[in-house]
Amino acid sequence: MTTTPAFPVLPRTQQPSSPLLFICGFLFAVIMLYLYLKLWLADPKDLTENAKQITTHGMSFDIVQKSKCFPPYNILNDFFRCGTDVMESKEPLIWKPFELSSEEYLVFYDWCCEQYGELEINPFENCNGYSE
Repeated sequence: MTTTPAFPVLPRTQQPSSPLLFICGFLFAVIMLYLYLKLWLADPKDLTENAKQITTHGMSFDIVQKSKCFPPYNILNDFFRCGTDVMESKEPLIWKPFELSSEEYLVFYDWCCEQYGELEINPFENCNGYSE
C-alpha cells in the first residue's frame, strides 16, 4: 500500500553554490576590514595630518591666527596630548592623544605659516604647560 501526500510536494532542487557568490562575499569582507583598519588604526606616522585636521576644525587655533603667536614645542604637544579642544562656542573636538616629534613640529609650523601668514614662535617663558 502506497501513501500519497495530501498536498503536492515539489522535488527539492539544489541551489547551485556559485563560486562567484563566495568570491563577492569574501571581497566585501576584505574591503570592510581594510576600511575599519584605516579609520580606527590610523597610521601613527601621519601625525602632522592629525594636527592639521585639529587646527582646521578646532577653535583654539583661532587664537594663534589672531595673535600671530605660535606655541612652542612642549606646549603644543601638551595640547595634542590632552585629546580635546573644548571651546564654549562649539561642540568639543575629541581626538586620540598624540605627540609631534621636533621634525613634525617644524613641518606643522611651516604649514600653519602658509595658512595664517607669518607666525612667531612665542616662548611663553612664564608657562610650563598647556594647562597654565
